[in-house]
Amino acid sequence: MKKFIPIFAVVILTIAFLCVWTGCSEKETFVYTLSEEGRAYTLTLDEKEMTFVLSTEKEGKTTEYAGEYFYQEGSIVLYNDTLGYRSVGVNGDNFFFLTNPEGLEEKVLPCEHVWGEGTYTQGTCRKYGYTVFTCQKCGETKKETDGTYGDHDLDGGRHYEGATCADYGYTVYTCRICKEYTERVDDPESSDNHRYQPTETIRDDGCDTALKRLYVCSKCGAEKYMQEDSKAIGAHKDENEDGVCDVCGRLKNGFSTQHKDNDEDGKCDICKVKMSVLEGVLRFPSGYEEEGKVYLGFYPQTVAPQSVKDIRANGLYDEGNDLWYYGSESYVLRKTGSGSYGERTFLGNGQAVENNVEYAFLLQPLAFVRIGDRYVCDGIIDAGAFQQDYAVIGGYSNEWDSSTISKYLTDVFLVRSGLSERAESAMLPTEADVSDMTKQKSVSDYALAGGVLYYGWGSERKGDWLTMTPAEGNDSVKCVVYSGVIEDVPVTYIRGIVPIIRLKEGE
Repeated sequence: MKKFIPIFAVVILTIAFLCVWTGCSEKETFVYTLSEEGRAYTLTLDEKEMTFVLSTEKEGKTTEYAGEYFYQEGSIVLYNDTLGYRSVGVNGDNFFFLTNPEGLEEKVLPCEHVWGEGTYTQGTCRKYGYTVFTCQKCGETKKETDGTYGDHDLDGGRHYEGATCADYGYTVYTCRICKEYTERVDDPESSDNHRYQPTETIRDDGCDTALKRLYVCSKCGAEKYMQEDSKAIGAHKDENEDGVCDVCGRLKNGFSTQHKDNDEDGKCDICKVKMSVLEGVLRFPSGYEEEGKVYLGFYPQTVAPQSVKDIRANGLYDEGNDLWYYGSESYVLRKTGSGSYGERTFLGNGQAVENNVEYAFLLQPLAFVRIGDRYVCDGIIDAGAFQQDYAVIGGYSNEWDSSTISKYLTDVFLVRSGLSERAESAMLPTEADVSDMTKQKSVSDYALAGGVLYYGWGSERKGDWLTMTPAEGNDSVKCVVYSGVIEDVPVTYIRGIVPIIRLKEGE
């Protein structure tokens, strides 16, 4: 530490220097001490040789510096290659550091480094790994290499095709650092070099497998059949014309003939239909009657316990009947509309109905009530509008023959139910018919998904359903509301559908 000497000390120092210079003392060696900032100094001057020894001690560690000294401007100037110049003054047995006169350069004392643990950097294929240490006292750093190169850093590789379709290709990976080192990995034996393109040729192996499309290699002409992504199955086969597919065992319209009652509750474990009804329908396809109801045909009704995701992933699609086969059952998929369903739930499992969500519905026997020569559906099985677009009707928007619901009954309902070959006609009830049948109708899960709201709870859920009777205005039609009252509704309103069918003679 540098200090400025007080005036009285300069006077004393000057007298001491003169005394030494003129031989006032016969001593040739003088020793002075200094203690500051936890460090002890000892300065020994040899007057005869004009040399010095400066020793420092801290925490038991001693360091010595030796050199020559001379007098300048009333101070003692020490010189050493390590220290450079140091001006000191003395007072009795003590000495102290002074500010160097101009022109005398002072060097910084070397640090007694304390190195930290260091930070290691992994080597590359062109550089050794190394550790950088930093002094915890002065911040100086030093670098020590480990003399070992690191690994190569391979890129994503470049694939090379074989010379012909029969040759396997390979991939070459190159080091990103040195750009010289490479590794080659051959393609697995299961791969090939063909460039298959789809054709219009479809192979139908029957309803137990998905359809397969023919692909032809654009390079060598090799052919390969691959399963279609849609999982659409092949055609049903019924050579003995018994109405049951010889391959999958389902009826022509896809209804399953395999039902099980493992828990012996009298109902199928999956579709929950009474086993007596299922067995009767299969034994008497022309119609089976039980407890005052006649079962004719089949239609999606109850929401399925299986998820749509599982059915699409693991099932097979019957394009002809628009059905999915999953396990032993048959399902129809339907997406709900965007209207608000509130807190309404499906009757089948109590699941809440969500908007714009696809659900699976089981294909089940349809129940009818016989009135004369006609069969009236026992419940609301679907949903729709009397007219989807009445502007094209020419001013008679509630005209039955031109209605979209009439077209639906013929093109959709009869085909899907399997009754198209047996039914003479299908229509909605008239207002006059309502008095002869149950006015209040229960809503199926499938109709609920189509947009029919229900009223009541449990199995007593009732909904509004359309008739084919026009109302006074051309844009409205008669509808039976959930309470049994007949009201007028616009022809474009979604309401329930309760079909009436008349069978052909002899059926």
